[in-house]
Amino acid sequence: MYSPMLVIAIILLLLIVLCSRASREQYTVFRRGGFTLNPNFWGPDLWRSIHSVAYGFPDNPSDKEKAEAKKFIYSLPDILPCKECQTHFKDNLKKLPPEVNSKIDFFNWTIDIHNIVNQQLSKPIRTREEIHKHYKDLYSTTCDKFVVET
Repeated sequence: MYSPMLVIAIILLLLIVLCSRASREQYTVFRRGGFTLNPNFWGPDLWRSIHSVAYGFPDNPSDKEKAEAKKFIYSLPDILPCKECQTHFKDNLKKLPPEVNSKIDFFNWTIDIHNIVNQQLSKPIRTREEIHKHYKDLYSTTCDKFVVET
C-alpha cells in the first residue's frame, strides 16, 4: 500500500507533465537509444514539489512521518521519467541519504541534493539562505489564500 504522501506526489508530477502547454518537441529527448521525457521540462516542477513537501514537513515529525518522508524520497528514482536520471538520483541518495529529523533538516537536505544535481549538470548552485527566503516569501503570500475557515 502506498502512503498518501507518495500518492499525492505522483499525482502532482503526472498533472504537471500532462497539463502543460509545451509541445512534444519540448518534452521529449533522445537518450540511451530511445526517447524519454526531457528533464528540462519536468525537472524544475518536480524540484519545486520536493522542496514544497519538505517545507510543509512538521518541525518535530513523528517516527511515522519520518518513515513516510524517507519512503517518498527513496521512491522517486523508480518513477522518474528518465532512466539516466533514475540512476543518477539513486547514486546521489547513496552519497547523501535523506535527513528527516526535522523540517529544517529535511528542507536543507532537499537544497543540498538539488545542488549536487545542479553541480552535475553544470547549473548554478543556490545557497540555503536564498532558497529559504524564496519559499518563505512564496508560502507567506500564497498559503493563506487556500485556508478554509470553519
